[in-house]
Amino acid sequence: MTAQDISYWWGRAKEASLQVNWLPTVILAQWQLETGHFQSFNFINNNNIAGQTWQSYMPLSMKGTPRPSAEGGFYIRYDDPVIGYVDFIQKNGRYANVKIFETEQGQINEIAARGWAADTEYAEKLMNRLLSNRLQGFILEEDDEMLKEEVEVLKGQIQTLLNTADAHIEKINTLEKQNNMPVPDWAKDAVEAAVRCNLIDTPDGRSHDFYSLLTVFHRKGLI
Repeated sequence: MTAQDISYWWGRAKEASLQVNWLPTVILAQWQLETGHFQSFNFINNNNIAGQTWQSYMPLSMKGTPRPSAEGGFYIRYDDPVIGYVDFIQKNGRYANVKIFETEQGQINEIAARGWAADTEYAEKLMNRLLSNRLQGFILEEDDEMLKEEVEVLKGQIQTLLNTADAHIEKINTLEKQNNMPVPDWAKDAVEAAVRCNLIDTPDGRSHDFYSLLTVFHRKGLI
């Protein structure tokens, strides 16, 4: 499935969320898990997400493909899979409390606890699917806002570090200049005297303090 396909179903999950009051991230993850990423035989042929069974009182136009022989009956065929999914949730009172939970984990645990699937690891698989989707950017809007705020904070911290680094670099450059400077005019006599008495070999490229010390020695008559 392409990213474009997932984006389409993400939009449809938001539509369903408005009708059943489940979090869209939970809905998208469940759709992917139930339909094998929208590739299952039942989904492709019947637009059936929740596996509902056709009943004799229903129109023949809604009679889908046969269910597994061990189960008997036929799947319901929907014109729109979202309609069938929403209808299933709204007509099953055992899932009424799912919307009460405000967190993704809370809703997932309630869905599993109410027997949506026989798989004892259903909640874990659903949460893993949700977390994988989150890495692709399919997150709740409030989480998205929090993420944007965190990014802005990080940008500020990075800028502060860059400013601090620039200040340190400036100090280092200043120190390098101070410790690798040509002979200043006020120290030339002292430097020449130091060279004559073989006290130094190379007059240039010394520090300010070095030239000051030679000047003191020269004034004291030591060189």
